[in-house]
Amino acid sequence: MSAFHKLSIKNYIQETANAVSIVFDVPENLKTNFSYKAGQYITLKATVNGNEIRRAYTICSAPESDELKVAIKAVENGVFSTYATSQLKVGDLIEVHEPEGKLMLEPTKSNNYLGILSPPPLLLLFASIFPVFSLYFLPFFMVYLVFFRISWFF
Repeated sequence: MSAFHKLSIKNYIQETANAVSIVFDVPENLKTNFSYKAGQYITLKATVNGNEIRRAYTICSAPESDELKVAIKAVENGVFSTYATSQLKVGDLIEVHEPEGKLMLEPTKSNNYLGILSPPPLLLLFASIFPVFSLYFLPFFMVYLVFFRISWFF
């Protein structure tokens, strides 16, 4: 059965003014527990202001990279995202749940890929298609990306 494990932050990258990437140091004895496929996510758990907070983030590193990395953007009034982007640092311990999720791309030898995306799943898409190209790079391949943004006015 999967569980939470305390992992230390190996690398903390300030991507933008309000977004960070966090790379976790996965000990050798937990490598199997934290093996994942592109498209899976991990849940982070922390106590913030006396309250236990859990948030799920899509893994944004390729499985072949031997890294476990998530990207977190501070959200207005977001308790965990604000904590993660302003207070966490290299060496801090945080509870991380083993990878979960069934929205995974299984690479094939096809050379045509279509991605339809809107802003929220951008990391999921790129984390999913990267292994396809790294494992099955073909001399000629075509990637079609359709981007849209919907604004609702009432």
